[in-house]
Amino acid sequence: MYKRQINYFGEEKDLQQGITDLGLEYGLVTNYTSMVVLRDEVFEEYGIERRNAKRREIETLAKAQRQASAPTSNRVDNAQPMYSSNRPSYSGGGSSGGAFGIGALLPFLILFLILFAATGIGNGSTFRTIAVAFNKEQAGPVLGWTAAVAAYGAFIIPQIFGEQMSAGTPEYALYGFAAFYVLCIAINWWFYLRPNAYIKNP
Repeated sequence: MYKRQINYFGEEKDLQQGITDLGLEYGLVTNYTSMVVLRDEVFEEYGIERRNAKRREIETLAKAQRQASAPTSNRVDNAQPMYSSNRPSYSGGGSSGGAFGIGALLPFLILFLILFAATGIGNGSTFRTIAVAFNKEQAGPVLGWTAAVAAYGAFIIPQIFGEQMSAGTPEYALYGFAAFYVLCIAINWWFYLRPNAYIKNP
């Protein structure tokens, strides 16, 4: 701080004295103090005050305490393993295949392909039906409202999944979405697929 003030205001006696006092008190080498190495008898001969004697005494005591006591470990996983479950394995096959074996990859891939295909079919059929079910004046606003709901779904679904995963119950999110999809299927059947439906699905 003093050095910065000197660079700004120039050389002043008070600032120089402040740096000197700090250097002498803490044994620092500055622009106004220096460190001279002398033998003990020279200090006694010329009556030089050992300003760092107290600091050296504290350092010597701390060194002795460190040598006397065994080093302590600050690791947090000493009492128990950091992870309670085994490391995932990708070797595949049987119950020893780990969290995600090769045997589970094929059903996982097939289900994801079905999911993406159903998503594309549902999206296309929804926007195609809007043009048939509504006249030209109504189709525009309905298309905008449907697109807004679709965009909100891209936000709310990951949000719900994240909250349930943090709570340790991701299956609740899956159950809720499954129930919602069943409801959507029932609504579509009632208005578009059943006999004498409100609108015949093209």
